[in-house]
Amino acid sequence: MTYRPDIDGLRAVSIIAVVLFHFGVPYFGGGFVGVDVFFVISGYLITKLVIGEIERGTFGIANFYARRARRLLPTLFVVLVATLIASLAIMTPQDFADFSKSLFYTLCFAANIFFADQGGYFAPSLELAPLLHMWSLAVEEQFYFLWPILCLIVIRFRPKLLPAVTLFVLIGSFALSVVGVEEKPHAAFFHPHTRIWELLVGCVLALGVPAVTWGKSASGVLGMALIAAAVFLYDKSLPFPGVAALVPVLGAALVIWSSEGAPSVVGRVLSLRPLVFVGLVSYAWYLWHWPMVTLLRYRLERELSGGETVLLLAASFALAVMCWRYLEKPVRHRRWWAPLPRVATWTIAPALALMSFAGIGYATDGFIARYPQAVRELTREHLKRRPQDRPCRRETDSRDLCLLWEGKADHQRIMLWGDSHASALKPVFYDMAEESDAFVQFASQGACPPLIGVGNERSSNDPTACVGMNNRVGELLREKKFTDVVLAARWNYYIGGEDGNGPSARQHYIEDDDLRAKSLETNRQVMSRGLQRTIDAITASGARAWIVMEAPFAGFDVPNRLARRLIDGGAPLSPYGLTLAEYDRRTKPLEEMLAGLPITKIYPSERLCSEGRCLVLAEGKPLYQDDDHLSVYGAAKIAPLFQELFSRHNNISLPTQ
Repeated sequence: MTYRPDIDGLRAVSIIAVVLFHFGVPYFGGGFVGVDVFFVISGYLITKLVIGEIERGTFGIANFYARRARRLLPTLFVVLVATLIASLAIMTPQDFADFSKSLFYTLCFAANIFFADQGGYFAPSLELAPLLHMWSLAVEEQFYFLWPILCLIVIRFRPKLLPAVTLFVLIGSFALSVVGVEEKPHAAFFHPHTRIWELLVGCVLALGVPAVTWGKSASGVLGMALIAAAVFLYDKSLPFPGVAALVPVLGAALVIWSSEGAPSVVGRVLSLRPLVFVGLVSYAWYLWHWPMVTLLRYRLERELSGGETVLLLAASFALAVMCWRYLEKPVRHRRWWAPLPRVATWTIAPALALMSFAGIGYATDGFIARYPQAVRELTREHLKRRPQDRPCRRETDSRDLCLLWEGKADHQRIMLWGDSHASALKPVFYDMAEESDAFVQFASQGACPPLIGVGNERSSNDPTACVGMNNRVGELLREKKFTDVVLAARWNYYIGGEDGNGPSARQHYIEDDDLRAKSLETNRQVMSRGLQRTIDAITASGARAWIVMEAPFAGFDVPNRLARRLIDGGAPLSPYGLTLAEYDRRTKPLEEMLAGLPITKIYPSERLCSEGRCLVLAEGKPLYQDDDHLSVYGAAKIAPLFQELFSRHNNISLPTQ
């Protein structure tokens, strides 16, 4: 295959866009599309290589994968080891356990599958994940596992059909991408079946699209214009990939096509030595830059300053150059690395060693035993439940419905119903039910608002699970004759206030029989109807309706931040988070929806906020499991707010705290 320096120049454009986006440089809000340009380049080059060798009769699967290993793994291993050491030194147990899991998936070339379940590429929870960028490497490798085999099979039996087969798969993958962006945006961003079309665009180019005979310069300029438009005009709020990905993908295809046969004006510019050099080190730069920026931000607990950004850009590029010069080039070109057994030994052995370390790190909760007791008590598991809490007893096969306390007091039958915020209240209801001997039924599913007839198909792997649970609870209201029904949820997420905006908001769009939410505004319509329908059903059953207003949003992962301060001996963590005025503003939309409805409101802010500020710590204990779910300490602090509920039919007196 003839070397094309303009393609290395295009790589330079791509990596610069990605790196500047990750460093938060202004005007590069769409820099993430550089990865899409990389995909087109990869599809083009790998197809040229594979088809050329097949036609010459020199292609071998083992040799192909050995070349990929020599090309990718040495620098990857160095970056992973360096990131592992740095993470081990500065991370909390929970964060290092999460990192260990991502490291394991990275080594399996399945990082994209892992991160698809973690909240989305732009989710705040992944902003400091050092291996997040490995998702694109995983997509490429998954493609490389399948594409050469498909080429071999088709060329063996029906060689003339290869372009048609490629187009067929391309169109199917693109269709899945368009649908997936609406249906399951997190999966659509990461999964190979919604991304493979981008690589296949490059494959189609390599399979014999006629070279440009006229308008070469115009094609190249148009292609660069499309890439630039995506880089400078897109941002993370845009549904992606889907149709939006066509702009950078077609732009990359036009740039490559314009210099097929002979370089165009754009091709000659991209062939300039500085750009070519950046393109040559682009793989190593891609691997180095993201762990460096995330780990420094993690350690500093803030965004980088302008000076720090410049220094880190230079440092990451310098490391990339060194890896390319002293690692990538020698391994790829020296004969010592050529024999297959040697390649297998030097790739499988370090991979297994790192995978073993990652597995142990995850299994031991981030090597938690090495931390002091005060830090070990800040893990999510420790803050979610107490040793004395009994498992909720399931009466049916449903994993969402269970009996929290059976009780003997037939005159009080309580239903606690909601999403994961309702789960955070279980310790309170367990204690009060035991004290009053009340019957307490519990129904909960994550990301599922407790509203009859309302569903969120993204709340679980089963798209009907949420509405199914809610409708089952509606049946229980008629069957069991509860005296009180308590609704608890992260209401602001569904209504569309803060923390429900941006790409992650689509994960919380809800639907009923009349409307499937496509925006935050339609989400509010579904929510309003659902509240009316649910409260009507509760009152019609003879029960009293209660609603727990959302706990004040902390704004940061409270126990994690506290653990970091304990580990590094930093300044004490402020006990305050949101202001009371901000909390009131955020709860106003729900207040308006509830106006005039027969429901009793319980305000966690009455116990968590005072003198205009809302607490995140009390007596050194975190009141939150993360940034929004109450911990066992937070739940205990608001327990007196439920005294009226549990004493309505019983003469019990619960101590205030």
